[in-house]
Amino acid sequence: MRDRLKSLIDTFFASVDIDKFYSQNQKEKISDYLLANGVIVPSCKVGDVVWVIGQFYKFTKPEIESRKILSVQIYKNGNIQYHYKDGCFYEGNIGKTVFTTREEAVQALKGGAENGRT
Repeated sequence: MRDRLKSLIDTFFASVDIDKFYSQNQKEKISDYLLANGVIVPSCKVGDVVWVIGQFYKFTKPEIESRKILSVQIYKNGNIQYHYKDGCFYEGNIGKTVFTTREEAVQALKGGAENGRT
C-alpha cells in the first residue's frame, strides 16, 4: 500500500509541475503521514480489469479469465475485498490467484503446472 501511495504522489506532483520542489524523502514522509492517519490505498479500483486463475469445475484444468472490478469493500478490520460480476476476492489473493496483467497470470499458471498443479 505504501509503495502504491508513493507512486500516486509522484505521479500527481509531476502532473501539476511541483515535483521539482519536493525531494523523494519528503514525498515518503507525506506517504507515511497519510497512511498513519487512515488513508487506505487499494491495489485496484472500480473499472480495473484483473485476471483470475480458477478451476471453475473440478473436472477441468485451471483457466485464466478476465474480470472487471465493480466495487471495492473495506472492512473495519482493514481487509479489502474486490467484487466482480460473479465473485469476489480479498487483497491477499493478488499475486496468487488474481493478477493485474494477463502475462502475470499466464506465468503463474505455468509455474503452478510445473510445481504439480494441474
